[in-house]
Amino acid sequence: MKILLTADPELPVPPKLYGGIERIVDLLVAGLQNRGHEVALVAHPESTSSVSKLFPWRGMQSQNKLDTFQNMITLWSAVNSFKPDVVHSFSRIFYMLPILRSPLPKVMSYQRRPSYLTP
Repeated sequence: MKILLTADPELPVPPKLYGGIERIVDLLVAGLQNRGHEVALVAHPESTSSVSKLFPWRGMQSQNKLDTFQNMITLWSAVNSFKPDVVHSFSRIFYMLPILRSPLPKVMSYQRRPSYLTP
């Protein structure tokens, strides 16, 4: 199976120092590859995880609107290039906007509250 993983753009995968989610993504890459899957990653350009293909984010700030738009394009391009069987995202849901309506299976993992609800 071809699996495309994503991580937020601020830290490389694996992280050089602290980076809980990025460390989890790197462990997931290794585990999936040990099971015979082909894994690609959309992440920080300095990522060194042993993936089949790294697609570096263009925008480096998750909270920046222009960077968000650039990262939507990056993810769209990665999907068209790698042609995964599934996308497993640990990054911002906005990045997945161009592929949300596609039949491509998607998994979204949150390691924090996705949003705060106000009464």
